[in-house]
Amino acid sequence: TDTLLFILLDLVTSEYYPVSDSVFERIEVLSQEALGLFRERSRQAERSFGVQILKIREKLVTLRQSLSPLREIMGRITRGEFALVQGMNLPRFGDLYDRTIQLVEVVDSHREEMSNIRDILVNVQTINTNNIIRVLTIISAIFLPLTLIAGIYGTNFKPGFIPEATSPYGFYIMIAIMVTVASSLALIFKHRGWI
Repeated sequence: TDTLLFILLDLVTSEYYPVSDSVFERIEVLSQEALGLFRERSRQAERSFGVQILKIREKLVTLRQSLSPLREIMGRITRGEFALVQGMNLPRFGDLYDRTIQLVEVVDSHREEMSNIRDILVNVQTINTNNIIRVLTIISAIFLPLTLIAGIYGTNFKPGFIPEATSPYGFYIMIAIMVTVASSLALIFKHRGWI
């Protein structure tokens, strides 16, 4: 019976290796895609990438949950807790126990790699958000003085208090001032490297 148990447990343990290898190959592909996300900023790519990460993590959690009881059983057999296993066969079960521990360590390392890939995705999303906020802030900074000038010229004061309000070219002068202010701000932002 102990030889039959060994054969059965050996077959079960051997079936984990192809699963672990396929997960590892998928993780390698995801790792390359994660590095590619720094170059392309597609929101759709980030969504599908996040879904793929979740699927692989679920597989790893399932794999880890199924390996833990197997490792526990192998450990108990190796320690000689079952009378059905003869002492001369314990070293063979010890080899199986070592393979099971190795599989658990491989799955744990895969989980760490997935955490690293998830961190890369979060960093890409943060960088994209920061770039969007930066552009919106620059646009706001450019249009704020223009709004101020338009607001001042739109107030209802007597014509003598606002420069060029009575001039037929007053509107064009106001537009020229606005273009000058916007261009100056854009040049300052470009010079500082914000644009």
